[in-house]
Amino acid sequence: MAVIHQQGTIRLDTDEYRDAIVTMVNSGDNVNLVALSNGYAWGDGHAGSMGTQVYTNIDIGTGIGEWQPGTQVSDEIATAIATACVLPVAGSSPTRAKDTTFTPSADYDGRPVRVAVSGTLSCTSTLLASQTAAIELRSDSGATPATPRAVQSFTLAGIAATLTVPFFMSYDVPAGDAVKFVTSGAGTVTIAHVNETPQ
Repeated sequence: MAVIHQQGTIRLDTDEYRDAIVTMVNSGDNVNLVALSNGYAWGDGHAGSMGTQVYTNIDIGTGIGEWQPGTQVSDEIATAIATACVLPVAGSSPTRAKDTTFTPSADYDGRPVRVAVSGTLSCTSTLLASQTAAIELRSDSGATPATPRAVQSFTLAGIAATLTVPFFMSYDVPAGDAVKFVTSGAGTVTIAHVNETPQ
C-alpha cells in the first residue's frame, strides 16, 4: 500500500519516466503524485516546487500513465512538497449561527479559509422612530474574536415602513483564527448562506 511522501517513478511514455513523490493516497495504491519535470532529479538539490507537475488518480503498474513505488523521501523533500505543492480542497456551505464562535481552518487541515456570508437585514420604522440592523464578521486569534473584518448595517428612518435589504461580506481567515458573526440593533439579521473555501 502506498504512503504519503513515498518516492517513486511515473511512466509518461514508452521511454519517458519521471521521479515522483506521493502527495495523497486515494485508496490502496491509487495516488496523487508530484513529478519533477524533465531534466531534474530529487538529488540535484532543487526545491520541490521547481519544475514540477501534479498527476491525480494514478494507479500502480508498469504501463504508461502508471507509477512504480520507490523509497520514503527525506524530511527536507517532504517539507518542500508540503509547502510548495498544496492541492486544492473543495469548499463547503456549513450552517453557522449568529453570535457563535467557530474556527474554519479546523475543518480543512489547518489551511487558511475564505469565509463568505450573505443574508438580509430587515428594519421597521415609524415617522418618529428609526431602527437599525447590523452584522459584523469578526476574526482574530482570540477565543472570542473582537476584530471587525467586515461590517454591514442598515438603518430605516423617517417613514412608516418595513424594508429588507440583502448583505454580503467575506474575509480570508488565517489558519487557526476564529470567526464570529456579531449582530446588533433592534432590526432582524438573517443569515441565508455561508460559504467556506480553503486557500
